[in-house]
Amino acid sequence: MRIKNVLFSQNPPQNFDKSPYAEYTKKYNVKVNFFKFFQSEEITVEQFRKKRIHIEDYTAVIMTSKKVVDHFFSIIGQMKISLPSECHFYCINDAVAFYLQKYIVYRKRKVFYGNGEQEDLIRLLGENKEKYLYPCGVETIANTFSDLMDMHKISYKKIEIYHISYADLTPLELDKGSYDLIVFFSPHGVDAFRKSYPDFVQGDIQIGTLGSQVVEKAQQEGLRVDVSAPTPEHASIFTAVDCLLQKTNGRKR
Repeated sequence: MRIKNVLFSQNPPQNFDKSPYAEYTKKYNVKVNFFKFFQSEEITVEQFRKKRIHIEDYTAVIMTSKKVVDHFFSIIGQMKISLPSECHFYCINDAVAFYLQKYIVYRKRKVFYGNGEQEDLIRLLGENKEKYLYPCGVETIANTFSDLMDMHKISYKKIEIYHISYADLTPLELDKGSYDLIVFFSPHGVDAFRKSYPDFVQGDIQIGTLGSQVVEKAQQEGLRVDVSAPTPEHASIFTAVDCLLQKTNGRKR
């Protein structure tokens, strides 16, 4: 089936014409649109203070996404809290670990990271006995990592630093085939989709996912994942989607 319309569930790039997305329109004659399915809203400093958590009492911080990194350092920056120089960071993958360089001098910290799988991060946490601080979003159905830590008897302190608000996707009519391919970048995006379309029947609509947590969440919600990354064949979602479009559309003549 030829793909004519593609929706990426994130904000558009600042310069579309110089982005990989523009290549899809040129090579395969498809229309590309963007729409963020959810937003994260940081809690206020006043709300944080009410939690009575002393960050400096912990020896390590668990980072499961770039969003968590941004909100965490935003809050401690507003509160003028300095992390101890010996503070360690345990990250879900290398992308999140390297993203820490936006806020810390990387070489002065001990940074550990997994392969992107929650179970691999659990392994790292279990191998090291530290006082873990786990910043995360206010409890949502996408938040399962704390359950995994409880299951493996890892001692930690959870601190909720942002809320997730889901967009109303019904005006997009995604259940009526307005897009032939929908690409998800976060488990929260899958949750937002299901909230708007609880009775969604996929049919010929193709689903793409970036990251193991997203593909797992999509499959849990009964979605058929047709293209995903990273895989041994495709390191990025851009090359994965490009390969799919080449199969379904062929190159534009």
